Amino acid sequence: MGDSALFSYKVSQIKIVVSAFNEYVTKLNNDYVFQTNSIINNSSLSNSAKKSRLKTIKQIYIIAYNNSYNNLKSQIAVILKLTAVPLALEPVPSVTAPPSVTSPPSVTTVPSVTAPPSVTAPPSVTAPPSVTTLIPFPRTPSTKNKYALLIGINYIGTQDQLNGCINDVNNLSSYLKQVGFLPSNIKVLTDNTLVTPTKANIMAAIKTLMSNAVAGDEIVLHYSGHGSNMFPSTPMHAEYICPIDSVLNGRNVSTKNFIKDAELNAAIRDQLKPGVNMIAIFDCCFSGTILDLGYEYYKKGISDTSFTRVSSNPDTQGKLILISGSNDNQTSADLLAENTYQGAMTYALLKSFKIGYDFNTGIQFQRDITYADLITNIRKILKGLDGVTQIPQISCGNATDIKMVSVQL
Repeated sequence: MGDSALFSYKVSQIKIVVSAFNEYVTKLNNDYVFQTNSIINNSSLSNSAKKSRLKTIKQIYIIAYNNSYNNLKSQIAVILKLTAVPLALEPVPSVTAPPSVTSPPSVTTVPSVTAPPSVTAPPSVTAPPSVTTLIPFPRTPSTKNKYALLIGINYIGTQDQLNGCINDVNNLSSYLKQVGFLPSNIKVLTDNTLVTPTKANIMAAIKTLMSNAVAGDEIVLHYSGHGSNMFPSTPMHAEYICPIDSVLNGRNVSTKNFIKDAELNAAIRDQLKPGVNMIAIFDCCFSGTILDLGYEYYKKGISDTSFTRVSSNPDTQGKLILISGSNDNQTSADLLAENTYQGAMTYALLKSFKIGYDFNTGIQFQRDITYADLITNIRKILKGLDGVTQIPQISCGNATDIKMVSVQL
């Protein structure tokens, strides 16, 4: 590919990450104004309490903006170093000798970046003080490669149609771009994409995702859609995910084109390389042990801190953490939250990736959240939603102290 094409590709990628940054900063400013006004208009607080809380919110806001800006600079630096257009999540064919690549033209300007808004006291508004908005944050910038495969299936036009799964993919994709994933490294399969999430396409995309990652890389696999189980509470029990070409037909379910937990385990466990960090997120019914990993944590509920070795399957070579929407005998909700249909667990997951302070509960949402904190926060958020009874699960491919390991997103 010529220099001009590579230059155009770099400019297009820089525009994407800058646009995501500007969108993030706009939301950050709106959240900041809302939180400060909520404090100012809270008549139950003393002036000293208001001053203390405003100081806390201002510090949190400044940290969030600075981290976002540093992350933007890191993303642009990675883009500028490209010597060829990456084939995102596609296998690279073998060649006898790579074509010569000349130095890319220098990029002297990038699109404008939104300036940090003022943190002076905002005008008074009548926002209800009981509502807490937590400010999202981008994590520490990194030069390691990050890849994601996001699968969302609404089963449009069928009697099994869902409403929030494609939104889950879009919301998670937006978040990943804010925390350092290049748009070209995020592969999406939905009802509406050119390549649809059939069983064959899902398995092929997983294989490619696993083959691309090497030691030091981070990969994310997310599935939002229907899940099923067979022979529950028996030694022959199995869990499945349901690709778009599954035979569902309402209650007339068969396993045609379902992807079994053992298939997913083999495709992921056997291909995960040493030194690779992977997060798998399955927001579907009956998903507690959907990857048949060997170690389960916090199985029973919010207060459960137990650890169980549950499978004789070999440990994974790389680090693999599974966050699932429910246990093996529960359904996972597709709900309307904040005026948008979403999968309940994905909604709670993204809400947990915040930086802020809930003055009503006293919970500090910290930047370097551990997996133990994450699963606890997800469960607390879901417990506060009407009609939601699912208990999301966390399991690992090898023994992991989830109280000490920070989330790699």
